[in-house]
Amino acid sequence: MTLASVLPVLVVVALHARFGPSLPLSASLAVLTLLPVVFRPRVVLGGAVQVVLGVLAFGIVLALSLTFFPRPMAGSEALPTPWASLATALLSVVVLRGWLARPAGGEPAHLALATFALMACGGTLSGRIYPSGVAVFLVAALVARRRASPSSTPLVVLARRHAISLVVLGFVTAATATGISRALPDAHAWAMQKILGARPPAVGVGGRLWLGSMRGLLDSSQPVLRVRGEVELLRGIAFNRYDLGRWSRDESRIETLSTPPSLEGASAVELEWLDGDPRRYFSTLDAEVIAFSSGVGRIDPLGNLDTVEAYPATRTFLRRGAGGFAAVAPPAEEDLRIPPNIARQLTELARRWTEGLAEDRAKLEALEEHLLVEYRYSLKFERAPYGDPVIEFLFSSSEGHCEYFASAHALLARTLGIPARVVVGYRAVERNPVTGHLVVRERDAHAWVEAWDGRWVTFDPTPAGDGALLAEREMPLMLALFDALGAAGGRFLVWLDGLTVAQAVAAALLLVLLGAALRWHRTRSRRSAQLARDAFEPLPEFVAVRDALTQAGLDGRPDETIERLVRRVAGSGLPSELVADCVGELVRYAALRYGDVGDPRAVRAALEALATRLRTRH
Repeated sequence: MTLASVLPVLVVVALHARFGPSLPLSASLAVLTLLPVVFRPRVVLGGAVQVVLGVLAFGIVLALSLTFFPRPMAGSEALPTPWASLATALLSVVVLRGWLARPAGGEPAHLALATFALMACGGTLSGRIYPSGVAVFLVAALVARRRASPSSTPLVVLARRHAISLVVLGFVTAATATGISRALPDAHAWAMQKILGARPPAVGVGGRLWLGSMRGLLDSSQPVLRVRGEVELLRGIAFNRYDLGRWSRDESRIETLSTPPSLEGASAVELEWLDGDPRRYFSTLDAEVIAFSSGVGRIDPLGNLDTVEAYPATRTFLRRGAGGFAAVAPPAEEDLRIPPNIARQLTELARRWTEGLAEDRAKLEALEEHLLVEYRYSLKFERAPYGDPVIEFLFSSSEGHCEYFASAHALLARTLGIPARVVVGYRAVERNPVTGHLVVRERDAHAWVEAWDGRWVTFDPTPAGDGALLAEREMPLMLALFDALGAAGGRFLVWLDGLTVAQAVAAALLLVLLGAALRWHRTRSRRSAQLARDAFEPLPEFVAVRDALTQAGLDGRPDETIERLVRRVAGSGLPSELVADCVGELVRYAALRYGDVGDPRAVRAALEALATRLRTRH
């Protein structure tokens, strides 16, 4: 092992130390990686034994890591336990190979394992630290490959014309990037002013809620959101107006909400939209700060977030806290309104269920308890074509899905003078065991209640049943691996989206230079190999001399050594002067070929002249 060969591994160990579960563990890996550079490894094992030993080491370290590594806190930059375990196991195999005298697969296998460990270290929110580490790793890997290749030649100084071209190209690139970066903010501000000033507010999809069947939606496994962080209920739309089985909201006061798209580093939750262009944004009731990847969204007094039609954001960042989102307004008159035709029946039922209770919180909990115990969750039911569906649910059928339970709870609370709203959104219950993030599907759609008890409080009166309120579940392993690949692609797009114009140009230029360096290295290697093959072949002038000697009666084989040929010429019957010339020129040729001694052009000219003399003699 050389220092150049361990540099890529040390880069990965540094990332492991930054995002991994234990700094002492990373330091130990670094020390064990460097020691073989000082103490040359002497352990010699067969290839099959090395493979078996590597697989055993990988499996044992992976199992121990998955068992003992602590689970990182939500919102931190630490690697999820599966990714940290995978990176540790791969680095352990790399360290083990470093102590072998002749590791199987050589340098390419060493770099491949380090590359997979590097990929595992990218499974977290890391800002620009991880991409920078990847760039350093690529440079270190290129240096290691050049040092390990026996056919590589030392780097030479570029010719003057090439150096001047690179300087000019760098100057033009820097000037262009600087100009664009200065012009883009003004252009962005002008475009946003036109978009927000000329277009009507975009209210998104699902601005109404009809109490009907959710059977088709709850049967769909279509992914909607990928969630990084710990949440349970994702708030989509809050409704405060009810009329004959239909909930709606006031859409006349939707306002523009502009936020910087740089909340990622401080946020505890990231929501990534997976189903094409986002139709609306989601949040939590306790979100203190909300930011969008596009930097702009729309919000109404109920805290509902809507997209800007011409400027959608594919990611939303939340920072949760006890204070809640200040944009969710206190109760209004609409949060207490009940249709007159159903008010008497609802009031009588609500008073009966809360008899003897004085506190609003206790009344809300009593209403929730009655609905949970006395009513049944079902997706298969029939509704009369007339009458109010909430009244039919409470007094006739006693079965329905989450929208009916939430509507009944909210309306019963209003009869007691407690402001209440119905909220629809998603429950985040499916976890990817590989990455640790949550995946939300259409079948996770749900409805619940937000009631006022000095602040907005969540109540969920829907009982557990066939298809309702599922417990947290794990994604199947194969599906989790494909989802992990998609998540990795999303992380790369997050990083790419955060680059400035100058950084993007610099990254593109770096990739071009790396590609050019690899192409140059490959060309030089091929040329060196060709020169080595050409050096192995005898000179045509020597072949001509050998053929002329054969015609003179000194028959020999093409694989005969020059030394043997010289001895045969010295003992031949050729004239002494010609023998002396033949021996002298053959010795000079041997010195050139095997010792690189002499002038190649002079040797070739002398051999050609000798071949001519031998042929003309006969």
